[in-house]
Amino acid sequence: MGIFKIGAPAILLSLAACNGGIGGNNSTAAVGGDSEAVTDAGSQENVKLTAYTEAYNKLIGTFGLTETAKRYEDAGVSGKTGSDNIYVTDGWISQGREALNKAIESAGDLGKADEAAKALRDTLDPLLKRLGGLKIYYDSKAYKDDALARGKAEDGPMRAEFESALKALQAFDAQISVLQRAREAPEPAEPLGYDARLHWRSEAGLAEPSAAPEPS
Repeated sequence: MGIFKIGAPAILLSLAACNGGIGGNNSTAAVGGDSEAVTDAGSQENVKLTAYTEAYNKLIGTFGLTETAKRYEDAGVSGKTGSDNIYVTDGWISQGREALNKAIESAGDLGKADEAAKALRDTLDPLLKRLGGLKIYYDSKAYKDDALARGKAEDGPMRAEFESALKALQAFDAQISVLQRAREAPEPAEPLGYDARLHWRSEAGLAEPSAAPEPS
C-alpha cells in the first residue's frame, strides 16, 4: 500500500451559482442600515467559494495533485537503479496552485476556508519547486550519469512533500464542503436575525456579519 492517502474528495464540488451569498439569500438580508453593503459581502463570499471550488477541482482532476502523487509513487524510485527508465511528471499542479492563489487574493472573507487555502498553498510551493527540479533531472536522463544518487536522496523529501500537500488538500476539502452545504441549504422562511446569523456564520467559520442595528 502506498503512503499517499487522501479521503474520498467532495467529488468535483458543485459550481452552481446561487442567489445571494453563502446560505441562500441569508447573506443578503439587511442586519443593519446598509443592506447594499451586506449584499455585496454575500456576493463576494459566493464568488470566492466558487473560485475555491474550481481550484480544488483542478487539484483533484486530471494531472492534478492526487494523480501526480500517485504517478510519482508508481515510479518506485527507491527500488530502481540508474540503468532503469524512470519517468516523473509535475502534471498540472501549477495550474491548480495558480487558481488557488487567485481565489485567496480575491475579495471576501471565508474564515477557516481562507486559512485552509493558504495552508494548502504553502505546501504546494516547495512541492512544485522540488518536483520541477526532479522532472528536469529525470527528463534529461541525468540520473543515469549519477547512478540515481540524487533521485534516491530526494525521494524521501519528495514523498514527504506530497504527503503534506495531500493532507492540506483534505483539510481544504473539509472547509469548502461545509460552505458548499451551507450555500445549498434551503432558505429559512424568515430572514435570520443578527444573533442567529452570527451563530450560523461562526459555525461555518466565516467573518462576523455587519453590526446589529441600534435600537430605535
